[in-house]
Amino acid sequence: MAGIPKEHSTLYFDALCRTQKKETLYSLIKATYYAKKHKLSADDTKKEIAKRLQNAYGLYKDNIRGYDNGYGSYQGTMDQFQSQYTLGHEMSIWKNSDLDLNELALQVAEDKITITKYLDIVLLNYFQPIDGVAVNLLYSILVYLGNMRQNVLTKAELTTALGVPTEEGSTNGLFNLLGDTSYFTFVSNQLVLNDDIDLNVVKAKCNIRYIGQRGYERAKEELNTSEKYINYITSYQEETSGNAEDETEQNNHVDEFELENVRLITGQNVLLYGVPGSGKSWTIEHEYCKVGTKVERLVFHPDYTYSDFIGQILPNVDETGQVSYKFTPGPFTTILKEAYHHPKHEYVLIIEEINRGNAPSIFGEVFQLLDRIKDNSNSNYPIGTSEYGITNENIAKVVYGDGKHKIRIPSNLSIIGTMNTSDQNVFTLDTAFQRRWEMRLIENNFEHVDRTLADASILDTGVTWKVFCTKINDIIVGNNARMTSSEDKRLGAYFIHKHDLEFDSRMGDLTQNEYSDLRLKEENNELNDQDKIRIAEIRNAMKQNRKFPEKVIKYLWDDAFKFNREIVFNTTDYQSLEQVIRKFMYSNGSDRFDMFKDNVKNAFLHPEE
Repeated sequence: MAGIPKEHSTLYFDALCRTQKKETLYSLIKATYYAKKHKLSADDTKKEIAKRLQNAYGLYKDNIRGYDNGYGSYQGTMDQFQSQYTLGHEMSIWKNSDLDLNELALQVAEDKITITKYLDIVLLNYFQPIDGVAVNLLYSILVYLGNMRQNVLTKAELTTALGVPTEEGSTNGLFNLLGDTSYFTFVSNQLVLNDDIDLNVVKAKCNIRYIGQRGYERAKEELNTSEKYINYITSYQEETSGNAEDETEQNNHVDEFELENVRLITGQNVLLYGVPGSGKSWTIEHEYCKVGTKVERLVFHPDYTYSDFIGQILPNVDETGQVSYKFTPGPFTTILKEAYHHPKHEYVLIIEEINRGNAPSIFGEVFQLLDRIKDNSNSNYPIGTSEYGITNENIAKVVYGDGKHKIRIPSNLSIIGTMNTSDQNVFTLDTAFQRRWEMRLIENNFEHVDRTLADASILDTGVTWKVFCTKINDIIVGNNARMTSSEDKRLGAYFIHKHDLEFDSRMGDLTQNEYSDLRLKEENNELNDQDKIRIAEIRNAMKQNRKFPEKVIKYLWDDAFKFNREIVFNTTDYQSLEQVIRKFMYSNGSDRFDMFKDNVKNAFLHPEE
């Protein structure tokens, strides 16, 4: 009778009762309840249930389906009853071969709870063994919907969601069954999560102790009697608190296979590259770090080492003054541990300027972990997990508590790197390293740039940042033959901040000698209180107004056009960066661009030509 569901090679539900499962189940419970009042033998009880079931169908199914002569051709015979009562076994309403109702079904019969509530509770615990692996059907579907960030499941998606083979008849049976719960509505061959249902709350209530291969073995040991299975399937657990520390403690009692079975599949290695200021960091924040994502950010540089990244053995002094040596984890090991123990959270490790450090040396043997599983058909690990495990006793002890455990990047941990293509004197990333990343070029254009930045005027010049940046980049690309790696020398749309373009008019006109006169008085210690206020205003304004030339024009002079400044600059009149910056500061309006050649300045002032 009641016990662990029979193992199948595919999802299985009785094909004879595909629709209106809730009404069928309620009819079976009611018929059983009144039949048992006669205290008959088991065989006679079945006959009595079969007889009463015809009336129950008339009451609870006929009204819905609109049939005139009962549900289909059911006439209350034993043969028909034997074919119909499989659903009762699937949902465990009877606790023994005498067809005694379990305590939860008894509450339904006595109208203390609804049949919908019964299904809600049972399906939180219900699992099916399929080819040696136990699958909690409700939980797997909720995990899939959460990962896909959707609230609708189609029949075509069910095999992917469950991770096991399915057949049409059983798929219909499962969809109808779940559609009878308070969690879903079955509409147009789709399961739709109800608006008042919090997916994460229901998912937290699901019992996952017996899922997976090891879970199935545990179930066969722990649920080896009808009584134990019935107590389990009708039990109800409150949702977890969601506290990360509580989740870690809970997961200490869950084996690795179970962790992997519930783990998010968001992990990826992505390397964003482009010119400085093209929007790499902006892209990470807006496309890869969603609300709730746990983020660790670090920067590679020439002195950054494997020990900084992975961890190192350092002396440790205890309260008695005794010195010992212990492994102190670095940021990679730390986030690896967090991601492993919290499979339902998404983690992202951001490595800025990845090519400014010797990345292959910094990663060391961890470099092998960047190969991720693309197809889990032959693996116990989800897609996005490291394909190959490596040995590192120090990392393994921190992450798993077992130095012999093979290390893998879990599927809920992504690594996102950035690099500027224009950087010089940096480390190159070899092909073997790059092929393990999804390379993504961040295009340098103003298509999606904040309009308040793109259309901001550069100080008082009347020239917008978008026009200046676009015209300079056109010149850079157009002079490809005369410039090395010219495309990488372009100005990024986010090269400068909007605030750096703002003009502080308190500076005044520096050519009118107000500032020079005040400086002379300062040198002679002749400033009065009003003079002191004014010279402070001018200096603060100058600090603001110098930001653009010190960042942008300096870059053009010292880097982009370092070896052919005559392309854009009037090098006859301006032969040093000092002269160029001074010309910008000691001019007004569009005259601040007089250090550029006439054709370049005209391109700024008349972009439509």
